[in-house]
Amino acid sequence: MQKGLHKMAGARSSNMQKFRKRFENLRTHLRLVAQSAVKAARRCQAVLWRRYYLARYHATRLAISHIGVVVAILLSGFSFLSVVATPALQNTVGNFFATNDRLGTLREFFITLGGALVGATAIGFSVVILAVQMNFARMPYGLFRKLSSDFRLLGAFTATFFLAVSVGGVSLLPDVSWVGTALVCAGWATILILILFLYAYRRALTLINPLQQINFIVKRARNEMYAWDRRASRAKPLLESHEPPNKIDDAPQRLESTHDIARVVYFRAN
Repeated sequence: MQKGLHKMAGARSSNMQKFRKRFENLRTHLRLVAQSAVKAARRCQAVLWRRYYLARYHATRLAISHIGVVVAILLSGFSFLSVVATPALQNTVGNFFATNDRLGTLREFFITLGGALVGATAIGFSVVILAVQMNFARMPYGLFRKLSSDFRLLGAFTATFFLAVSVGGVSLLPDVSWVGTALVCAGWATILILILFLYAYRRALTLINPLQQINFIVKRARNEMYAWDRRASRAKPLLESHEPPNKIDDAPQRLESTHDIARVVYFRAN
């Protein structure tokens, strides 16, 4: 009896040990599987983040290098959509502004908005030009005049002024049938004014940047050199020698120059 009990206890203990060992092996295996899954998930997440950063980098680089084309395409697309949606807008708001009181209120709104935009244009132009000229105060006169009268900056404010005046001019709409077109035109003029304000601000920051100023100088010098090269090439037939090519020279030895004599004469004369 005792031997049988001892055998049964030993078998039970061995079974328990086997069970514990299998359980420990299973738990270790599950832990390894979980760790592998976590590593795979983190790796996938890292790959997705890397692809996202690369895509954002390439998109930003493409947008910076072709910002003008992108803005032109977007504005053209939205303009087309506005033209297409104008009849629907007219049908929606035409009945609302059918009464003379509401139409008069809309005209007053356009007049007020146009005057406010003209004032904002004047204030923005004064502040930006003053800030730019203060940063150019210690520069040579030629560079000060060149950067202070930047064509793009002045052109942006000129376009802004005319757009603001056009917003006020929209108030001259004759009747209710022009309400939709007037709203679209005034909305687009206001959006373009805001875009031009941001462009003028960024252009002013570019003009103030010393590195950009050096780039302006180099670009202008390069353009001047190209211009003088074209002028010299065009004037070259007038300065070349008209002696016949087979004429015998009386001198014992004739020195042949490797320089462009016509170009040298042109640059000495100019």
